[in-house]
Amino acid sequence: MFEISPYTFRMFSDCPQQYFFYQQKDLRLKYKKTRIYFVAGSVVHSTLKNLFSAYQPEERDKETLLGLFQNEWKKNSLNFQKAGGDEQLYFQRMRDQIMLFAKVQDLKATPALTEDYYEAPLTEGVLLRGKIDRADRVNGGILIIDYKTNKLIPENQDPLQLYAYALILNENAKQRLNLDGDIKVTQVNYLYLATSDFYSFEVNEEIMEKTKQIFLDKVEEIRNAADSLYQKGAEARVGKQCSFCDFTEICPRKNEALAFAKPGSDLEELT
Repeated sequence: MFEISPYTFRMFSDCPQQYFFYQQKDLRLKYKKTRIYFVAGSVVHSTLKNLFSAYQPEERDKETLLGLFQNEWKKNSLNFQKAGGDEQLYFQRMRDQIMLFAKVQDLKATPALTEDYYEAPLTEGVLLRGKIDRADRVNGGILIIDYKTNKLIPENQDPLQLYAYALILNENAKQRLNLDGDIKVTQVNYLYLATSDFYSFEVNEEIMEKTKQIFLDKVEEIRNAADSLYQKGAEARVGKQCSFCDFTEICPRKNEALAFAKPGSDLEELT
């Protein structure tokens, strides 16, 4: 079974060489780097998951949310040590996001699902996987929410990641959500926690068919690249993706890639 996700889709699109390095488990484990912005972002995601999955609506308030956040932060102390960087800066930044969430968002909401990996077949031989942060049942449909801890909000919003999640849930919503009837995803959203702004996109059958085809086309592109991998090697592309690539030290274009991999870049906010 060939597996693809929005994460590996983007990775291959940015740099086939990075993708093929990533597919080798030994290389992935050897060169994996712990990055402070990803650790901090994971703390926020875990905090919100725990709030909605482990506490009843009447138990949720600002103090409970803050306590969960602080506990999650402590649990990741070793990861912060490995990552280096200004932990206090990220602590304050993420704490501010949590406090804004408590102030603006509905802590009593009852999500149909919270953060976990979900999957659905695109064809008999292709599986689409994704880590969905949250889905709510609203007005007879499903609304997906993806939390973003970015410091900077991109000018252009690409909904492909969200459409992939919708495709997954539309394929197996009954099993995953224990719902009756023909329940479909009707809206997908990025929620930028730094400002509590939503970026929303409607979902319909045409969009779902286009999304499915986009992913199947990418699978075909990856397979074609894999067929010629040992003859020509993978294409290494240099660009902004190099700043969060784990494999720069073994990249065929290492010297060029390192120029993008400087600490302190705003690209650190891609979480």
